[in-house]
Amino acid sequence: MLYNDNILGIGGAIDLEWEREIKITDIITLIWRRKWLIAAFVLIAAVAAYCYSTYYVTPQYTATGTLIVRNAEEKVNTNVELGELNASRVLANTYIEILKSGNFTNVVASDINLNYTASQIRGMLTITPRDETEILEVRVRNTNPHHAAIILNAILNNVDAAVRIVKAGTAIVLDPATVPKAPSSPNIPRNTVLGGFIGALISALIIVLPHIFDITVRDEKEISERYKIPVLGVIPTIKSERN
Repeated sequence: MLYNDNILGIGGAIDLEWEREIKITDIITLIWRRKWLIAAFVLIAAVAAYCYSTYYVTPQYTATGTLIVRNAEEKVNTNVELGELNASRVLANTYIEILKSGNFTNVVASDINLNYTASQIRGMLTITPRDETEILEVRVRNTNPHHAAIILNAILNNVDAAVRIVKAGTAIVLDPATVPKAPSSPNIPRNTVLGGFIGALISALIIVLPHIFDITVRDEKEISERYKIPVLGVIPTIKSERN
């Protein structure tokens, strides 16, 4: 780190450049001396993250189901050609868009009769192909675990309507939804650890940054090392005594 200083000499101000060397060992020593401060920050931040995740974040539950999309109505055998599998994967992407469409989610909203709009259902719904296969994983996320399962099963039960729209292939439900027993979010252990890590980082910056940017000259030895000039004399600190 490079600093510019003006030192008053006999002929006036002398511009000197000096480079302060920041040693890793000094930083480690400084942090070790303030380890209790870091520990306090870690504890406070971890507890804050835990309390926030536990008491202020609304738990979300995710119901999961799967279905398989086939290019033809006949059963897939071991001699299926690669072209047919690729066609099934392309068809699966078409089914994804249909299952997330406004018309389809309107049908689902009418079936479940839980006062959810089609737009709200689309916001809860996630559909992804499994490892680039013709199998689709369908997920519904909701604050109510029973509603999540009800909505997802309504989607799977109405998949025949999507087949009629596409007019190609077939879709078969492999795994219907069950009521999730545990919330999928927030991840309290992860948030707690992340909070502790952030607390450690903030405390380390509070300790290290003032040391890095401190240009105070503390003694004559530091003057000699900094400017490579001899020290002619030192004025001692005189403490006055009051009677």
